[in-house]
Amino acid sequence: MTFSPTENAACPVCGAREAQPLQTLRDRLWSRPGVFQMARCQVCSHGFLAVRPTQEGMGAYYEGLYDEVGVGIEEKLQRSVLAQMLNWRRMRALNARRRFRPGARHLDVGCGVSSLLRQLAARGLAAVGLDFEEAACQSQRAYCEGLDVELWRGTLDEAYDSAGGVVDEGRQRFASASMIHYLEHTFTPVEDLRRVYQRLEPGGAIVVEVPSIESFHRSLFQSYWLPYLPPQHISLFSRRSLRRAFKDAGFVGVRVRGASAPFIGLSSFAIWWTWVMGRKSSLSRPVQTLAWPLAFLWGAVVLLGDLGSFWLLAKSGHADHLRVTAVKPR
Repeated sequence: MTFSPTENAACPVCGAREAQPLQTLRDRLWSRPGVFQMARCQVCSHGFLAVRPTQEGMGAYYEGLYDEVGVGIEEKLQRSVLAQMLNWRRMRALNARRRFRPGARHLDVGCGVSSLLRQLAARGLAAVGLDFEEAACQSQRAYCEGLDVELWRGTLDEAYDSAGGVVDEGRQRFASASMIHYLEHTFTPVEDLRRVYQRLEPGGAIVVEVPSIESFHRSLFQSYWLPYLPPQHISLFSRRSLRRAFKDAGFVGVRVRGASAPFIGLSSFAIWWTWVMGRKSSLSRPVQTLAWPLAFLWGAVVLLGDLGSFWLLAKSGHADHLRVTAVKPR
């Protein structure tokens, strides 16, 4: 596995170079090499990696994430009852912008191994999932067998169907689309939104969910906040930068809301503990062992805060995620 050198980047949303440094970041989950700089654009308030791997070298940071073990873990997480409840809320937000019709086509960009395609098909939609990982596509084919679900492997520029044939994406049209935790991964978020816009029918609707730079937990846990996930997460959106990206892509009726993100606080606490007090800290093993009761006590407090603050954080504008719906003009 070869990791590429880093590059200095402009804001992916507006292209400005004026940015305020926020945080120096490292990979806290898999301990892969690299030091990255999160900054906030002073023009559109977008959060982005101002120091990041090159586009050609980013693939090294995804290697192994969808191996047999990784896919198995993701399947359990993304198809749990809780994950299906979150997908139901996303579907409800999308349905409010354009009513689902039996047989209407839906495009899910960056589908991964989520249950969303299966849930959409159960509502009578003809769902199409797009992902660049073949392992994710194979998992979805098995999970959605017998349903009106089609899987494409590739990108918004070039995709292949299950038989290996090239998909003429430019001629495909959809009534609705979703990009659930996709935009934070792309080097060109506005361009990717524009590509989906071009594939929607007039009056078509889209739902998008992304991490929020305005999150309370980001301020609390700093570089240990889970959704930083450097360098795979290139962007952290603000409400302002999201509205700008959607409008620049051509969408109208842009609605941005805070979105529930269960256990982000607890997960971020676990990362902090591992690196500051736990096995990856500089503390001696006896001290780490003695600190475990504190970990359970503080973890319980964080968990209660997680469970009790969903509504408040969403309403105050400081939720961990943002959910956007918008439409293409008729």
